[in-house]
Amino acid sequence: MRPLIRIRHSAQDRLRQFMLVIMTAVCLQACFFHPVKAEEPVQKVKELNFVFLHGLGGTPCAFQGLQDQITETMTYVTERYREQHPDVTFELNMMVRGYPGYESLETWAENIADSINTRFAGKDNIILVGHSMGGKTALYTVAHNIGGIADRVEAVITINSPIKKLSDYYVPGGGPMVEYMRTVLLGADMGVVESVAFYDSSADGLKISQEKHWLAFISAENSPVSPAFDNTGVDIWPRNLDDGVVPLS
Repeated sequence: MRPLIRIRHSAQDRLRQFMLVIMTAVCLQACFFHPVKAEEPVQKVKELNFVFLHGLGGTPCAFQGLQDQITETMTYVTERYREQHPDVTFELNMMVRGYPGYESLETWAENIADSINTRFAGKDNIILVGHSMGGKTALYTVAHNIGGIADRVEAVITINSPIKKLSDYYVPGGGPMVEYMRTVLLGADMGVVESVAFYDSSADGLKISQEKHWLAFISAENSPVSPAFDNTGVDIWPRNLDDGVVPLS
């Protein structure tokens, strides 16, 4: 079994975390390459296929800086790898698209699978990098083989994603979490509240960690009473470590 990795850092280390995500993913990809037998054709090109998935209410712009960092870092990483495998070259492909951010988990997953099947047709060794709800949906998409893409995905990386169902967490005043979220979204909900409130992604993560790779990265406040992410002056998850949106403890 490949263990799930969880790392908690302060907010100012978020960019450093993201770079660690990419470096780890690249290293994983490198490990998947094995020298071929002499009688077989020599593998010359190793593809790194990243798919970035934004969270609820997010946009593709959220990954712009991360994409730039990957591009700038790839030269160093590939040169180090080729010192041991001089006959291998790398091809870097990245896909980042916008998705309706208030749909149910199932609809969101279908949209992601459709994009991969259309724009990454024929590509394997795919790494899904999802922030928040994008990470939760990535786990669901692969674990349930939505669109038949599971065999083509090598790893899922989640960043501050709500893995547990949020209905288990306490919100200010102790009211129903579902009603609280619907109030916050002001009528924009098209199924996402039910998904994030009542769907527990633990089984999806376990399946992927056993059959593929799942890296879970966390950046949150240092303690439940910290005001670090109380953006409106109210801690919406007063009993847990959070990033101002998602409880992460």
